[in-house]
Amino acid sequence: MSSLDLFLASNKGDKFDKTVAKLKEIIDSIEEKIDYLNQRIDEEKDQAVNNSKNNKNAAKLNVKRKIFYEKQMEKLYNDSMKLDHILMILDSQTNLEIYEALQSSYRTQYCVNNDITLEIEEIIIKYEDGYEIQEFIPDIQFDEDEIEDLEELIVQIEDDFFDTVFPSLPIIQNT
Repeated sequence: MSSLDLFLASNKGDKFDKTVAKLKEIIDSIEEKIDYLNQRIDEEKDQAVNNSKNNKNAAKLNVKRKIFYEKQMEKLYNDSMKLDHILMILDSQTNLEIYEALQSSYRTQYCVNNDITLEIEEIIIKYEDGYEIQEFIPDIQFDEDEIEDLEELIVQIEDDFFDTVFPSLPIIQNT
């Protein structure tokens, strides 16, 4: 992976993290607005009850404002739901990337384990071969004729070696 690819990948991660943080910040802001609207709805309801006895027009305005706030709150709920849905999609994408990374590491580990298993099997086979040879060697028994033949062969090789005349090297004197 080149340094440019690493930079782009790190930039991609930074952008992703910033996007998620911004979405969470927006959702928090929407929730604060919803809380504020809930307070306003309660106030308008209380004022409508108080004004219903004395001033019917003011009570109607309070009810209209309450309905307006409820509609605004419903829009904010919908926006919040959409943003939560987007966060879930991003989270599932992250989970998919994590899953793919885990699968890749599993495949790598599987290959490494297979290589180790093959090497261990080769070592076991070599050990078994060596053990079989070791078991076989003590069972070899030479008869006296074979031992005499081997001794004669050794003597012949030694004679040939010592009978060989090597050319003499010139003697260099230090002056």
